[in-house]
Amino acid sequence: PDAVEGWAAAVVLTGDGGCVSNYHVFWEMLDPMAKLNPVDSIMFVATEDGRVYPITRILSFSKSGDMAIFKIDTRGDILTPMPLGDDLPAGRNVHMLSHPEGYPYAYTNGVVFRTITLNPEDTFARRMEITADYAKGASGGPIMDDRGNMVSMVSSIRSIFYSNQPPYNQQMNVKLTIPISSIKRLIQSDVDK
Repeated sequence: PDAVEGWAAAVVLTGDGGCVSNYHVFWEMLDPMAKLNPVDSIMFVATEDGRVYPITRILSFSKSGDMAIFKIDTRGDILTPMPLGDDLPAGRNVHMLSHPEGYPYAYTNGVVFRTITLNPEDTFARRMEITADYAKGASGGPIMDDRGNMVSMVSSIRSIFYSNQPPYNQQMNVKLTIPISSIKRLIQSDVDK
């Protein structure tokens, strides 16, 4: 009756187990209105080589920014953090690694489509849109520049349809990601506390 279901990615930020993923991955743990079933609530980080680390605490999060910084118990292992880069302008190459449902460690590439602000009054409401493909299960996946530096993180997809009535005829998916500047800002706000 026990099952392990992988549904998101995370990025290692510090050798001692500081990581980042999406708020929506942790929402049941963070939203007081959520009805978390303790039987189904064991969350952990697993590596490609089979090491499993329990998540010990959420350090900081932003619901509007769709980010959560958390700590794992590395059990003495020293992890290799991903280097952080800078926001990229439109047209620059991006590379991503994610776990779309049933396809772990999938690589895709593309370019920066544009950067937008969803709410000018919210410092965490910026999104970098990219053309690299991803799907359900890619949440928290890193988007990297040509040198392997993390420049953003998967957040969501918006579908564009020709019509709002049947037949809908989907035309395009816009991939929204969290720019690295927002992640750095959340890290700094945690340090400043």
